[in-house]
Amino acid sequence: MDAAMGETSTANTSTTEGLTVEGLTTEGLTAEGQAAGGNTVAAAPAPARDQAPAAAAADSATAPAPAPARIRQMWHLLEPLHAVLYYAPEAVDEAASLGYDVSERWPGYFALRAAALGPAGAERVASAFYSFSPAMVGRYVPAAWEVAAPADVLAARLRAADRTYRALLGDDVLASPELAEA
Repeated sequence: MDAAMGETSTANTSTTEGLTVEGLTTEGLTAEGQAAGGNTVAAAPAPARDQAPAAAAADSATAPAPAPARIRQMWHLLEPLHAVLYYAPEAVDEAASLGYDVSERWPGYFALRAAALGPAGAERVASAFYSFSPAMVGRYVPAAWEVAAPADVLAARLRAADRTYRALLGDDVLASPELAEA
């Protein structure tokens, strides 16, 4: 990763602006190191790769549901990977190539984010985008599908994601066996 951006990476540890993820799995996360000034999260080892499918299914069937704190913790770890797309110059470029007004953020943002719902109306999008005012969604969503079809927007979103992650992580990381496994 780019050291100028305050990011470093090693084989099993990735640090981005004070957030460290070591051996991340979706199970067994515990917060550690916050008193040391960082937000360090260490994970339990991943399940054995040679575990029989039936045993893995039985483990997941009997495992307790994740606690809200664990869910919030996962959100804090994974949200930067998701949110980067909506702020990346590559996403703005792709939205502009479809004809969205990129002089402000929202026309392309709502289109890129809502396209997975198909040609949904403002009410459906507002219910899916819980934190946005329905009035704000209503200003942008109906017009989004007049500019480009949801399928075209989804294709642009995938191109933007690919270009963004290649710019941030590099081809070596994206082609690594570790990322393929993840």
